[in-house]
Amino acid sequence: MASPQVERGYTVISTELLEALTRIRIPGEARQVFDAIIRKTYGWKKKEDIITMQQFAQMTGLSDVHVCQGLNKLKRMNLIIVTEKGNKKRMYRINKDFEQWKLLPKKVTLPKKVTVVTEKGNAVTEKGNNQSPEALAGNELQGSKTTIQKKLQKLHTGIFEKWNSKKIKVHRKLTDGIRHKINGAIKNGYTEQEIQEAIDNYAEVFWGKQYYWSHKWCLEDFISRVLKKFTSDMDPKVNFLAKKAEQQQIVSR
Repeated sequence: MASPQVERGYTVISTELLEALTRIRIPGEARQVFDAIIRKTYGWKKKEDIITMQQFAQMTGLSDVHVCQGLNKLKRMNLIIVTEKGNKKRMYRINKDFEQWKLLPKKVTLPKKVTVVTEKGNAVTEKGNNQSPEALAGNELQGSKTTIQKKLQKLHTGIFEKWNSKKIKVHRKLTDGIRHKINGAIKNGYTEQEIQEAIDNYAEVFWGKQYYWSHKWCLEDFISRVLKKFTSDMDPKVNFLAKKAEQQQIVSR
């Protein structure tokens, strides 16, 4: 039976900060990552500390992808401050100014049965029924100023135009298949900004002579197969360097 005792170690946190934390909801994996940062900083009487992805994963039991998603949520909420230290190192500290903290905006979610929002703005369920976004929204958009249709169309178009601007594999039309893959990524916790940043990273790696990645993905396959590899928190501009690939081949021999 577990029996924690302060004699074996404790973490000091101000009462004012602790009370502020009781008033803000930090979602799932973001809370786990936040607690890990507290442990690595305040737990060692530090204001900030360099924490690796491996350390986050070991402390929280989360995968690298979920750690990245948690960190991104904490940054958007202004709960943490991250400083780049070069060579893939990042310094993390808690933003003690809780007056700067922000709640995450309510996410526009699709009902579980919705698989596609078509070009005309209609949602197609698994049973093949076409319904308007307003009819499918139910209670999920109460109080919202915009409809699911407008938000999703804007999101789909923004990602589609970003992709085509990179001229790797240009699509002539924003198909329902592409919309479906984008919806799936959003449901898995990615934001529009994260997807667009991943596209930027992919284009830089694809066109850059210093990188070894040269495969041309279509947008659907990019989102479903390699999106997470090119998110900024996965450091694709370091991971896909040609010199690093050569070093890995030497080590494997």
